[in-house]
Amino acid sequence: MLSLEELALLPLCGLPAYRAVRTFMYAFSSSSMRDGSMPMTPSPSADRRGFEISSPPTRKGSLSRGTSDHAQGYRRRVLVLRGHDGAGAMAVQMLVGRGWRVSVHVPFSSVPAYATQEAGDRFMHVVEERARDWGADEVIFDDGEEGGGPDDGRGAAVRVLDTLREDGDVFDAVLDTIGGKEVREAAERLLKSAGADGSASARLKRRGVGQFTTLVGDHPERTIPSAGDNFRAGLRSLRPVGGSTTRVGYAWVSVAQDVDWEGDDVGETLRMVLRLALEDGVRPLVEDLVSGDGPDTPRTTPFERAPSVDGGTVVVKIAQ
Repeated sequence: MLSLEELALLPLCGLPAYRAVRTFMYAFSSSSMRDGSMPMTPSPSADRRGFEISSPPTRKGSLSRGTSDHAQGYRRRVLVLRGHDGAGAMAVQMLVGRGWRVSVHVPFSSVPAYATQEAGDRFMHVVEERARDWGADEVIFDDGEEGGGPDDGRGAAVRVLDTLREDGDVFDAVLDTIGGKEVREAAERLLKSAGADGSASARLKRRGVGQFTTLVGDHPERTIPSAGDNFRAGLRSLRPVGGSTTRVGYAWVSVAQDVDWEGDDVGETLRMVLRLALEDGVRPLVEDLVSGDGPDTPRTTPFERAPSVDGGTVVVKIAQ
């Protein structure tokens, strides 16, 4: 049974997470490759068997491991920016269920500037423990300032992406929940990287394909994208960046989209998200990990106090 807060957060967090994970499933499914390299443009009438996150399930309440997402003998690897909370947290749970190796990026800017050192340490411990419980491979904290900054943590995220590339890490996909052109460009550099030694084996593992999916786009300050934003994003999705060895696909799961690229509307998508929550335990977080007295402090507020809420994702109760 889902709580009122969890039900309220499913459209906010579950819907974009589900649509984002579907872009990865399509990009890396063997049935959607053209000449073994780039994902083809889907059509509404395309056969989508094998693309369901949990359909048909191996057993009730179990996510299919999604072997079609992976190369033979190789589990694909994804980096989820701000994967500790919100839509990123739900995407992490879905991807782990599909058998992906998931790295969770956590911005230290999530810790308020007024928080004590003890609160910051507790935040890091709880976040890492929770991500491990989900099945994530690693948790990466950035060097962002407490309470965020003028760039909302984008600079710190770019430094994480560049450091991973310089260290020789190889990723198949990046899910961006921060937004900004600089984040996209840094992620593309990471996805085009062949690894520390530039060996042919590293390129073979990615099979010539990288996928960058964003929930925010290049202009985070615009909640509703302009016509120009949509036009440029459409062109970018049709023209993957990169050379002959590794090309990076692009997808933008916009909050303003009523219908996704497969033709499913919000109601149809929510039906699948609700099924994942009830049968597979993929649920949104409703606790405040920092400002309360413990890790399970509810992140809700009465209706009369809603105007005073400062940032973050909250559920406003209008009835008891």
